Amino acid sequence: MTNVKTITAILALGIILVFVFYRLEFSSEPDQKLSPRDRGLAAFEAKEYVDAAEWLKQAAKAGDVESQKAYGTMFKQGLGVERDLAEAARWFRMAAVSGDTEAQLDMGVLYANGRGVPRDEVEAVTWFRRAAEAGNVDAQYNLATMFADARGTARDISEAVRWVHRAAESGHENAKSYAIYLTRQLRIEADAGNELAQFELGELHRQGLGVVRDDTLAAKWFLKAADKGYLEAQHELASMYANGLGVPKSDADAAKWYLKAAEQGHAASTFEIGIIYATGRGVSRDDVQAAKWLEKAAQAGDTRAQANLGILYNLGRGLARDVEEARNWYLSAAEKGEPHAQNNLGALLAANGDTDGALHWFKQADTDPKALFNLGLMYVSGIGVPRDNEQAIKVFNQAARQEHIASAFYAGVMYSLGQGASQDYSQAADFFGQAAEMGDLNSAYNLGLMYYEGLGVQRNYDKSAELFMRAAHSGDSDARNNIGVMYQNGMGVASDDALAVKWYRLAVDQDKAHAQFNMGNMHRKGQGVRQSDKDAMRWYREAAEQGFAAAQNALGYMYFTGRGVVQSSEQAASWYKLAADQGYQIAKDNLNRLETKKGGHVIASTALVDQMHFPEGISLSQTGNNKLSFDLYVDPIR
Repeated sequence: MTNVKTITAILALGIILVFVFYRLEFSSEPDQKLSPRDRGLAAFEAKEYVDAAEWLKQAAKAGDVESQKAYGTMFKQGLGVERDLAEAARWFRMAAVSGDTEAQLDMGVLYANGRGVPRDEVEAVTWFRRAAEAGNVDAQYNLATMFADARGTARDISEAVRWVHRAAESGHENAKSYAIYLTRQLRIEADAGNELAQFELGELHRQGLGVVRDDTLAAKWFLKAADKGYLEAQHELASMYANGLGVPKSDADAAKWYLKAAEQGHAASTFEIGIIYATGRGVSRDDVQAAKWLEKAAQAGDTRAQANLGILYNLGRGLARDVEEARNWYLSAAEKGEPHAQNNLGALLAANGDTDGALHWFKQADTDPKALFNLGLMYVSGIGVPRDNEQAIKVFNQAARQEHIASAFYAGVMYSLGQGASQDYSQAADFFGQAAEMGDLNSAYNLGLMYYEGLGVQRNYDKSAELFMRAAHSGDSDARNNIGVMYQNGMGVASDDALAVKWYRLAVDQDKAHAQFNMGNMHRKGQGVRQSDKDAMRWYREAAEQGFAAAQNALGYMYFTGRGVVQSSEQAASWYKLAADQGYQIAKDNLNRLETKKGGHVIASTALVDQMHFPEGISLSQTGNNKLSFDLYVDPIR
């Protein structure tokens, strides 16, 4: 019995030991699976610094950013390792390069104080700025102090205030009081006549940093500093006069202050005064002076000045025309990414037969509307690239969205013809409408025709007349004829034969055959003019001799009826046949009536020009010669 009890006890003890062993094994698994990073950070939290250093070293060497920062902190504070600021800097740098803002802050502090690295306040500002821009409030505060104290950067109180305000908004304890201190100190210095402080106080008021935003006060302080010769203040004051901010807008005063600053070597003012002389804003236009100042700015590396100087050389404005110099300046700016120069360089190369070079630069400037348009011209013409209407309409669309007038016109034409996309009169009308609103007469005329005929839009004679009138007033002969037709027929306007004749006369002065025919009708019927068959014959003949079928048919009618000429069926047949051979149905019917000796010969009552305006010099078909006219920047650009 005793043996049984003993055996039972032993078995029970064994089961307990197995269970305990099993539990111990089970509970130890998570520890075995922890990464060196997690073990190191856990040990660091538990203040087991020696173990922490061992694990964090492994993780840091493997590239873990958090471990690199923590390991650097241990060297910085001498926790678990011998204190070594150079080693701390080494590990902080690794984490900082990977974007850790706390490590970036630490690097800034080390460089600012020359601890573990050579003292380098410029480098300190670099690291503080990286961390500050990523939202680190301590870095924002430190960066503000660097700007305020001119450490590692030029003194800039407005920047200091801007950064200290960002830190204060995020809850930094010292930032708010420091911001108040900065603005008060600045005001004391400004009132004492310090021109730098006066300029900086002006900047604060202009931006509303730490003080009320007030352009008038900004201009006041800029003027005080400018009068003392402070360059930046002169430049900013000029800008305020140019834009009418805080002072009455005055191009003359803007030019005065830009010139003062430019004469003392202020780079941005040098460019601005060059543009002012080129445009004649506030001064008499003077291309020689423009070239002088723009060349100074260009030589100093201003890409906008280089692009503008290229324009002046290309046009021979203010200096002798020199295409090679223009190319060089365009190239200098284009290589730095200046889109206007890239476009003009492309156009210049194309004009000299270098279509590959042109294509390259147009593509480089693929956000510039003129470059997109020029690229579209190359695709639609097949010059320098395989003809590709789909690509052409794509880039015309892109440029049209940037309000490039010619691109909207081209896109409208291509949609109306079904070139590069399915024929879509509605899309065509949209693009013509966009271009017309920006002043394109061809588009206004085309859209007027679409409203007249109900193509892609609901037929609307009022809108048609309005658009024809817009183009007619600007000298378009087709539009002048068509608005005359609308006055004659009372379509979209009140019927008025006298106004119809007025517009026909303007069109015939441009030798428009349709208008000559219409004038013939007005004289034949005595509408708006004295009735005269002879005058009618004269106008019909002028149009007929241009090959206008309706006028040739009208001459046939006049010979058949003997109106204004001696009756001649032979002459009538001759003129009817000329028109019929062009497919003119009325003439075919009249010729048939003549041959069958039937009456009822007729003349069309009016002739409307029903052909859209297409781009000059470009064949949108698959054949035909193309004469490209690239869109250049020729006016001064900012």
